[in-house]
Amino acid sequence: MIETNGCVRAILSNPRKKAPFIRMEIKKIRFKTEFLLNIASYTRTQVFHQNIKEESLQEFIEKEFVHFKQLDLWTDSRHFIYLSSKNHTITRRVKMPETKVSVTEHNRVKQYLLPEGTIIPPLIDLGIFDKDLKVVKKHYAKYKQINRFLEFIEEVIKEEQNLNIVDFGCGSSYLTFIVYYYLTEIKKVKVKMTGLDLKADVIDKCIKIKEKYNYKDLDFRCQDIKDFQTEEKVDMLISLHACDIATDYCLYNAIKLNIRYILAVPCCHKEVNKQISGNELAAIMRHGLVKDRFASLLTDTIRERILRYYGYQTNMLEFVSYEDTPKNLLIRAVKNGQTQPKALEEIRELVEKFKINPKLLVLFGIA
Repeated sequence: MIETNGCVRAILSNPRKKAPFIRMEIKKIRFKTEFLLNIASYTRTQVFHQNIKEESLQEFIEKEFVHFKQLDLWTDSRHFIYLSSKNHTITRRVKMPETKVSVTEHNRVKQYLLPEGTIIPPLIDLGIFDKDLKVVKKHYAKYKQINRFLEFIEEVIKEEQNLNIVDFGCGSSYLTFIVYYYLTEIKKVKVKMTGLDLKADVIDKCIKIKEKYNYKDLDFRCQDIKDFQTEEKVDMLISLHACDIATDYCLYNAIKLNIRYILAVPCCHKEVNKQISGNELAAIMRHGLVKDRFASLLTDTIRERILRYYGYQTNMLEFVSYEDTPKNLLIRAVKNGQTQPKALEEIRELVEKFKINPKLLVLFGIA
């Protein structure tokens, strides 16, 4: 009989044929005022989480161990290794744990949509996961950004089953590949996706990677955002850190193409920073950092108002923590067809007050 008293951590591994999961990890967590066992059950592409009470652990392990050949179970002072033979005869070994295994505080554990320990080919090949399926330390900020962007996408698409997505300024395409992978492999959404970038060598590399994965409905083009045209209906625009007025061209194209979902994280607001003036801004203009942040907020406020004017419901949201990147504001817009003329009045007040002429207004002939 397997003894589970005092269990702090356990791992079921080495699955048998037709096992529903390839690995199961159990951790004791402190949740508010009680202790629970958090169970992560892994397939090759997904992970499922559940919590059970300590008194249910014995029954749970005995039920699930039939699908595995090995169980490692840790208490505060012992490491028990259970091995199950072909005919399910169980043998046990006992070791001293190499390091002390402690209880996890539940409120410190962030559950990502793409958790560590999961086999996700793009994350491995793009260098975000190492060979042990752990996040490479120097890429942790990017890992958090990707997961956060997926959360924003999940919030807007709801029950969508078919999506045509364009990634304006895809660059090395970390986000492009992961969005495509997540929607098609995990959410089972039928997706057609196009990534645009100006760098031919980067696009060539992306094409080779997508061919390796056999992602037939993922395409890459070496093309300027401002020149993008299509006869097809596009459902979603994503843009991560398109620099300066490149974000304006992204939003302009999205509005002109009547794209329903827009998720854009702007970057490097140089244009308005150079234009902004006014005697009442003397205190702000004195400090470059303060002026830069003010110009960024002013630019994105005007962008958000333009989207409102053209019939979008909008939110301006914190993308990730400021500690991860100062470029952490996300503009999210969903087409609802309810135009707001007052938004244009507010834009004109801002333009007049701060003596600016943002590119997005020029593109629409509003300036």
